[in-house]
Amino acid sequence: MPHELVHHYWHRQQCVQDAVVARYADQFAAGRLIVDVGAGYDPFSLSTEVVDIRRWDTFDNRTVHLVDLEADSLPYTYKQVDFLYSRHTLEDLHNPLHLCREMNRVARAGYIEVPSPASEFCRGVDGGKPHFRGYIHHRYFIWREADTLVFLPKYPYVEYVNMTEEQEDRLTDVLGSKPIVWNTYFPWVGSFRFKLLRHDIDFAFGQGYADLIMKAVNASITDAQRFASEFGLGGATFVPSA
Repeated sequence: MPHELVHHYWHRQQCVQDAVVARYADQFAAGRLIVDVGAGYDPFSLSTEVVDIRRWDTFDNRTVHLVDLEADSLPYTYKQVDFLYSRHTLEDLHNPLHLCREMNRVARAGYIEVPSPASEFCRGVDGGKPHFRGYIHHRYFIWREADTLVFLPKYPYVEYVNMTEEQEDRLTDVLGSKPIVWNTYFPWVGSFRFKLLRHDIDFAFGQGYADLIMKAVNASITDAQRFASEFGLGGATFVPSA
């Protein structure tokens, strides 16, 4: 039997947030417009406004904009937002590219965090749910290639990609021993690139799709470790999710 994950790390990690805020401190000066898009139950603590499809009790006294993130424009003018924060939102959307365009339009800088392909491909990640690969309600593998955020649809075929028990164990062990690997971290200034990989254009089902997933998994592990080094997170303490 393959190894089981003992600890999960899908919640916001304060050490990561602190490192990002320290790096972009000028963007958080008094009077700056800091927006959390897709804030949900855990809004960014430094946000002055939040954008979401519904209101949550956790929004407190912040200005709230109720917006359909897949269809509507963000309620800001060109480069009005000083810093835009979005964590664990894009992977849930049917149409994440629309929101990426809107982020580029309204924000001067920002930070995007999504589950990494490593976590989206590992079994047992979505604690208490069926033993499927990754989070059962997510629609994309998302990873970073230089200044580009890459989206690969997470088709049901992912459940039939063959891996040996040794390979499954290796991936589980990496996630269990390196919490930083659970996410893709994408800070940006000015604007960012994004692209969607499409069946019959960028890849074909079968072995081509499986090979692309494994490329994404390995790239996400390498990039997470690069991010940890660049942002001084090598010795940081990560807190397991409840």
